[in-house]
Formats: sequence, structure tokens, C-alpha cells
Amino acid sequence: MRRVLITAGLALLVLQGCSLRLQGAPSEREFFRKLETQPAYVADPARADAILSGVRQINICSRAKDVRRLMGEPDYGSVAYDTNGNHDAVIWSYVLDAEPAGGGPMHAVAITVNASRYVICIVTLTDSEFFFSLVDDGPGCHSR
Repeated sequence: MRRVLITAGLALLVLQGCSLRLQGAPSEREFFRKLETQPAYVADPARADAILSGVRQINICSRAKDVRRLMGEPDYGSVAYDTNGNHDAVIWSYVLDAEPAGGGPMHAVAITVNASRYVICIVTLTDSEFFFSLVDDGPGCHSR
């Protein structure tokens, strides 16, 4: 019985750690696993509008909580690493449309949030625009 409780406790810690690493977003694998049973994913009009209007209001050094307030919860998160292989950020992806199993172009917005929960990169990939913004993760965000 004690071994079962210890194993269950460790499993919960691992799952919690994964969630913390992605700052609460589901994993990319979870998102695309859902697509395996669908012909394609298209965000409903209200969600698409929130994503596109929200990204226009997000800036480098915005807080993660402001991203969620303006754009909603991310569809999935991916861990980002620095050049030394250290986990230093999470990339939240907001998907407008996607084909299952990467079968076609994906229209999305990707927001990179550092460990201090500041936005350090914004990338949008839509038919009408391509926008990319990046900042060095220096003290600038931390002094705001």
C-alpha cells in the first residue's frame, strides 16, 4: 500500500512539473492527438477574433496574464531551450486552423513567455500577415 501511495505521489509531481514547465498549457502532443480524429481544426469565430485582436494588443514585455486575458488559454505549449540546452521559456500556440498530422499549413500565433512570465517573442502566421518580434531576455522587461 505504501509503495502505491509513493508511486501515485511521484506521478502527480511529474505531471505537475510538466504543467508548470508549460505554464498551464496542454502539450503539443495532446493538441495534435485530438486532431487525429477530425478532418481539420478550425477555431470558432469568437476564438479566432479573440486571438487576432488580442495579438495586436500584446507587446514584448507584456505579462503572461495579459496574454491569457486578451487571447484566452493557449491551444498548446512547447518548451523552449537556450543555446546551452537549458529550459528558459515556453511557447504558447494559439491555432486558427490546422490539418491533422501536419498535412497542410497551420495558421497560428505563437507567444514565447520566459520563466519570469514576460513575453519575449511574438510570431503570427496568417494568410493576411506575417509578423515577428523578438527581444533579448535582458533586464528591460524586469524593470517595467
